[in-house]
Amino acid sequence: MSKRKSSTYRSRHEANRYDKIFKENFLVILPVLMEMLMHVDCEFIEYLPMQKQQVTREMEPDFICKVRLKSTGEIVILVIEFESGDRPHIEARYLLLASMLYHRYRLPVYLHCIYLGARAPRHLSGRVEGGSVSLVYALHQLRLLNYKDFIDSNKAEEVMLAILANTEPLDPEEVIRLILARLTQIVDDKNELAQRVLQFTVISDLRNLGPVVEQIVDDMSLLAGAGQRLRRLKIFRMAEEEGLKKGLEKGLEKGLEKGLEKGLEKGRMLSEIQTIRRMQVKGMDVSTIAEVVGLSKEKVTDYLQQLEHWGEIRAMLAKPRASVNSIAKKLGVEPIVVEAVKLETNGEDR
Repeated sequence: MSKRKSSTYRSRHEANRYDKIFKENFLVILPVLMEMLMHVDCEFIEYLPMQKQQVTREMEPDFICKVRLKSTGEIVILVIEFESGDRPHIEARYLLLASMLYHRYRLPVYLHCIYLGARAPRHLSGRVEGGSVSLVYALHQLRLLNYKDFIDSNKAEEVMLAILANTEPLDPEEVIRLILARLTQIVDDKNELAQRVLQFTVISDLRNLGPVVEQIVDDMSLLAGAGQRLRRLKIFRMAEEEGLKKGLEKGLEKGLEKGLEKGLEKGRMLSEIQTIRRMQVKGMDVSTIAEVVGLSKEKVTDYLQQLEHWGEIRAMLAKPRASVNSIAKKLGVEPIVVEAVKLETNGEDR
């Protein structure tokens, strides 16, 4: 497997993690982003479903709503896209997305890009020129705001954004301590606090500060519960790294026959199953595994029930001319589970 393919998958995987967290908290942070960053002054907001738009391909905006502007009384469609990376040709996607939404709603479309990167983007300019078609969109960079604009908020979702803003004159580590201290002040429930710290760790990875957050949490006794869950996250990351490596190798190898996307999906599933197995061996409960892996508790439970046949699957795989499908049928498990066991077994034999 080429390093380029692995790197592409990893970047998509990381972007999905960031997108998930921002979407989970977006309705809370939207007002402050509209006021401080986007400068959109509206009288009402009607949230629209984040449906995939399909013409010859599917596209799903990060966030979409209908608003009435205070200045003109005009009703418009507001589209917000989060970008954690500086990818080439992303503006062409904006042009297509805006035109598809205009075709559907027959209202003016205003697209805003909120850039989360630490440096000025090279591939995002605020304007797309494509001959007879063009698009002007608003480009906003959180790095240009000051951390003080977020740190004193009473909403955890806004406080966490401080790490993506300009931390000067303080060092990022000092701001991390301020953010964690503020979170302990405004979040009373220990479980919620642990969840917020986990989210903050992921967001901090956008500045390559995730390990720093973990170390500081370990040093802060008042965050003992969050620290325990972060240690679980570390175990998951190690398992995930190993699973991604093996899973992608197997998935991409198979994917060459039927297409790269199918191979990547298979690699992801193999990685999930192997990670679930490793976390179970380490004594983690279903709820924790589901939260970390990103699957429902029902799906994790289903995989764990199938993985009870681990020893039988290994024994049957050791026989000459063993068939993945025949083993799966005989034991009543999914073929992907048999492949995960096979992949893990081959790795142990090397």
